[in-house]
Amino acid sequence: MHALIIDDDSFNLGVLSQMLNMEGVSSSGVINPVALDDALVDSTPIDLVFLDLEMPGIDGLEVFRNLKADNRFQRVPIIAYSVHISEINKVRQLGFQGFIGKPIDAVVI
Repeated sequence: MHALIIDDDSFNLGVLSQMLNMEGVSSSGVINPVALDDALVDSTPIDLVFLDLEMPGIDGLEVFRNLKADNRFQRVPIIAYSVHISEINKVRQLGFQGFIGKPIDAVVI
């Protein structure tokens, strides 16, 4: 399984990537969502997307709409993640398959 993480914060991207790796899931990260199309040109097929909702230059909801308009992502689950827990009902109504609240903290025991 391969996940795509779209987040403008490299620390959050790294923590989520590390957590996925511990579960046997490989991942690719995109820090600049404006350049998402370029990052996807030669990418590994994507099984799951984690999408930050607040990023400079482009809103996470706009990225979501763009991904859902792309045939490659028609059946790919997209998980929203944000510090704004109050967004959970909104993202469900928009069609996201899940929601994770930030901050993400990977504690290895």
